[in-house]
Amino acid sequence: MTPNDKVRKEASRWFARRLDPATHDAEYEAFERWRDADPRRAAAYVASGRVWDKLAILKQSERLRRAAADSAASRGTPVWRNQTVRYPVLFGLASVLVVVTLTLVKLTPDHDDPVQTFATAQGEQRTERLTDGTALRLNTESTVDVKMNHLRREIKLRSGEAVFDVAKDVSRPFVVSAGDGTVTAVGTQFQVRNIAGAVAVTLMAGRVQVTRASRRETESLVPGQQATYSGSASGIVTRNVDVGALTGWMSGRLEFRNVPLEEAVAEANRYSPRKLRIGDSAISRLPISGTFRTGDVDGIATAFEAAFAIRVQSTGPDVVLYGQ
Repeated sequence: MTPNDKVRKEASRWFARRLDPATHDAEYEAFERWRDADPRRAAAYVASGRVWDKLAILKQSERLRRAAADSAASRGTPVWRNQTVRYPVLFGLASVLVVVTLTLVKLTPDHDDPVQTFATAQGEQRTERLTDGTALRLNTESTVDVKMNHLRREIKLRSGEAVFDVAKDVSRPFVVSAGDGTVTAVGTQFQVRNIAGAVAVTLMAGRVQVTRASRRETESLVPGQQATYSGSASGIVTRNVDVGALTGWMSGRLEFRNVPLEEAVAEANRYSPRKLRIGDSAISRLPISGTFRTGDVDGIATAFEAAFAIRVQSTGPDVVLYGQ
């Protein structure tokens, strides 16, 4: 058996075990330790779910039903009732799933679940309730694809920013892909930002795991921490952050704490067709602090002028900033 086959076998067994509603917290924690020890394991676990999803034959084949019943009986667990699969029997089906996974995981194409796409225009914010009960809050100019079924919950943040208040479901990890990494959660609240492949994950409550499988990098976050990564940089960088400032957009605020002017301008411009421009490179690194209203470019420019060494000039549709 190759190392990859061993990982698939372990993943299949964990998958079957976690479908049983009697699975307790200690087993879930053991599963997390197993998964977090090697990025290949998370991928193998998802692959097991995809194979299982395709095997409707498991509910129809008498041969497989007998195999599962024999395995479950040897463990002293209940088997069938009313000709339907009871969840405890999935422990017995684990041995069947192992064999099927090792045989089919490379041969079975991804299941084409219906995909929902949610998007916002410039200056728009949107809140959606997903089918699992998760609350999704999209910021300006953001796009996400949502794919869910009874096995998994997969979200792709193509661009922009979103906050996820995840409904807890231990049998279906909630996975958000952004850039070349993923964020995995069960029941928690976090924000993901993806601007041109530069990704920031900010944890508000609960716990999440940030993974870049291609680079074999994994970091676990606690509330108040942020992980950043991008395709052009190696490593996942973690730091403590002001979560309130980073999520102020949900109440129409931009909060800057000693942010370089060029970064403050870029963030303010995301919310309005009327733009701020820096006309004097000497002030581009000027530190900016304060709270401003999203989309109010003229108000922001006026506040900059009053509080910092900045001169404002309106030029056509834009507002240009100069040093005094």
